[in-house]
Amino acid sequence: LDGPAMPPPEGEVSNFTDPPNQNGMAVAVMTVCIAVVVLCLATRAYARLVLLKRAQAQEYLILAAFGCFVGWSYCTMSLVPSPGFYVHTWNVRLGQTVMMELTTTRQHVHLAGVFYSVCLPLLKISIMVEWLGIFSSPGTRNWFFWVSWIMISVQVAFAIAAVIALNLACIPTKKKWEFWLPGKCINAHDIETVSAAFQLISDCIVLLLPQKVIWDLRLSWKKKLGVSIIFSLGILACVSAAFRLAGTVQYAEAVDSIYNIGPVCFWAYAEMTCGFIVVCVPCVPKILMESGVWRKMKKGFGQSVTATSKSQSGATTGRSQNIRSVNNSYTEIDETELKDFRSESTEHLRHAPAKVEQGIKRTTQVTVTQSS
Repeated sequence: LDGPAMPPPEGEVSNFTDPPNQNGMAVAVMTVCIAVVVLCLATRAYARLVLLKRAQAQEYLILAAFGCFVGWSYCTMSLVPSPGFYVHTWNVRLGQTVMMELTTTRQHVHLAGVFYSVCLPLLKISIMVEWLGIFSSPGTRNWFFWVSWIMISVQVAFAIAAVIALNLACIPTKKKWEFWLPGKCINAHDIETVSAAFQLISDCIVLLLPQKVIWDLRLSWKKKLGVSIIFSLGILACVSAAFRLAGTVQYAEAVDSIYNIGPVCFWAYAEMTCGFIVVCVPCVPKILMESGVWRKMKKGFGQSVTATSKSQSGATTGRSQNIRSVNNSYTEIDETELKDFRSESTEHLRHAPAKVEQGIKRTTQVTVTQSS
């Protein structure tokens, strides 16, 4: 039990005292991912709860996903002290490897897989619910509506199936970390590979789903491009999912399994982080404009926020001047466009108004008095 868990390659000598590792990089990556997720959630919470003062169903889904993300982070952080990240198996004693089966380390690995299998479906369901409110009008039953609900249903079913499969990979489940117990196990790597492939496919669908709707909007191509870019942040999740799938396949086939578990963890971290970015960032500009914050920001930077009417051929537009009372007892009347409108008095009850040639159509006299 004092020897290496696997024979070192030719030219290598086992180092049990201070094996080379990348624990510093691992902690840095985890910290950055956690910070990005917290920042995204804080931004969305401020926009929803402080500015709009309302919470919708997707807020609760995102909160549940964040709980799973915290659980995942705790489980992966527990791997830093032992065995460490990017530590070769020949630098770990065989006794230490066996003892890993007897401690909570294996339990944490199992729980991390369960948290991951629940976190991503919750994020994608919240994304679908969010986008249904943006791209589908109430009562509309178009292709986007049905595809979104199919995606939601599939994510719910897969999350339930993945959790059941992970917990029944060994019967009893405790055999995963207490290997001496009687029972049987299936190859859990197959479940992990199928899960990674499913998440990659669903990430691609989530990325492409709103693009057709965006490019069918009656907007200039520049505005379409801007909206499309905002809703294309999912490409980051697709890239992370692709690398995570590759890492999972490599981990399943690797002899040096302790070393190859690192990339799987990091790419799963990145995939979940991108999920929070996708669900939090696109809603912020819309919420800021609805709440008037965007208008105040533009006004604060000295930019005009009043639309300028364009001159049209054969017509003129007049604007009344701002009227303010000396003692500020009157409400300020902003520049009001005088339009060609029909009288609401009784002058046209009997006969239709005569056709008026181009020119002055109506004059209005306003008298402002101030009580002494």
